[in-house]
Amino acid sequence: MKLPFVIIIAVTIFVILIPALFNKIPKKDGYNLIVISATNLRQDHMSLYDYKRNTTPNIDKFAKSAFVFENFFSHASRTVPAGLSLFTSQYPYTHTVWDWSKMEGLDPKTKTFTETLKEHGYKTAAFTGGGQYEGWFGFDRGFDTYVHNKGQYVGFASNLNDALNWLENNKEDKFFLFFQGFDTHCPYFPPQPYDAMFDPDYKNENNIDYSVCYWSYTDTKPVIQKGEKKFPLRKVIKWGGTIVGNSKDDWKEELFSEQDVEHLLALYDGSITYADYQAGKVLDKIEDLGLTKNTIVVILSEHGDLFGKNGRFMRGGHLSGTFYDDVLHVPLIIKVPEVKQGNKINGLAQMIDVAPTILALLGIEKDKEMEGKSLSSMMEGGKEINKYVYAGVEDYRQKGIRIPFHGTTQVDVIRNKDWKLIKETLTDYDTHITTEKYELYNIRDDPKELNNVYSTKPLIANDLKTKLEAWVLEKKKSTNQYEKITPPQQDDEAQKRLIEEGRKRGYY
Repeated sequence: MKLPFVIIIAVTIFVILIPALFNKIPKKDGYNLIVISATNLRQDHMSLYDYKRNTTPNIDKFAKSAFVFENFFSHASRTVPAGLSLFTSQYPYTHTVWDWSKMEGLDPKTKTFTETLKEHGYKTAAFTGGGQYEGWFGFDRGFDTYVHNKGQYVGFASNLNDALNWLENNKEDKFFLFFQGFDTHCPYFPPQPYDAMFDPDYKNENNIDYSVCYWSYTDTKPVIQKGEKKFPLRKVIKWGGTIVGNSKDDWKEELFSEQDVEHLLALYDGSITYADYQAGKVLDKIEDLGLTKNTIVVILSEHGDLFGKNGRFMRGGHLSGTFYDDVLHVPLIIKVPEVKQGNKINGLAQMIDVAPTILALLGIEKDKEMEGKSLSSMMEGGKEINKYVYAGVEDYRQKGIRIPFHGTTQVDVIRNKDWKLIKETLTDYDTHITTEKYELYNIRDDPKELNNVYSTKPLIANDLKTKLEAWVLEKKKSTNQYEKITPPQQDDEAQKRLIEEGRKRGYY
């Protein structure tokens, strides 16, 4: 039986054109890999993502032939849990490394994707800004060279020349380079001309010291002083990572006017542009060495930051406000050799998906313990792979001059493109009281998360709550994390032992 001519033509067009609609990506074990992380970089403050200021001109240019993920999310508001989720493709509840306060690193049995690359013949090097990228957390697993500037938080410039020299010396080999810096992390103190780039007429009438991080650990209520609204913020860390002194005067609150807060934002944006300038040097070096033809380049961030939304400033501990999209919604840009045309990816993606994606692009099978999914099918035009994205972390805090409670906080998030539920569970060890707090946001209508509708949308809230609690239970069950974090001993000897352990591990 002969097919009608029209059907033959239709089938032919379908066979020829439909594959062309998909951006097929070559997968190759021989590709090099470079990952650049600008820690603390919010997606919505990058001109690449349509921000009002031209903050990322070099990354913008780079992204024209790259895959730009518009809905990429972190799992935590701190570098350690989020960064280890990047390297292990495991949620924080699975790898269970929260922060330096516990002095616990990654389980020796947990494998990083760097170790997988090493097994496949890659030369590996990491140049980091130190701070929470201290190697003993587990970040140094699989790296031949690991630079982590002990006890400091430094930017790209501190390690730039060493990283570029390493690239030059290893360009003929199959390699993985990880380059990370804290340029966009508080304190926001960029060099000239970036310090005045976006707020040149600012007058520091309140004598604010911008070389110090300022946080709020709870909702900050403005005070009225001489008819002007001001926000009380606490000093935390000086430039370079030094903790401010131990007296009450050292930790005293500074009153920020609305103009001071706007200047803080301008300094943050200037810091982003400075980081972009440094990252641009790496991108230029890749071009100069002819590595674009065989090198995958990934640009991302572990988390963002807060500048007063709903009374929250910065990220003073794992609290509900620190899980707003200002913090969790971060950039992800992936450039693949031989792909000339960039593409925006709207599907939901999360930090644990990065490692499986990289391995898929390199033609390497992912480890069975990885919880993420490869995004390569979405990059090729396929259907979305995540119906929801999740975040969740526990943290212990000891009450002190700057911290208002003694106990644990647990913050969990479930989100899709329409709705986001945040659950905070706080256990106070002094009162033995556990409280729960919920926030529900209609992301479509309220993308800035300003209107908590938890009490007015019970059906949606209960559905998301059920799904979130099931996810938390599943993750904690898999790692026997049923009980809340137990508080460490508070005697002086225990504190001395904690500090001494930190010294042994190279943190201090």
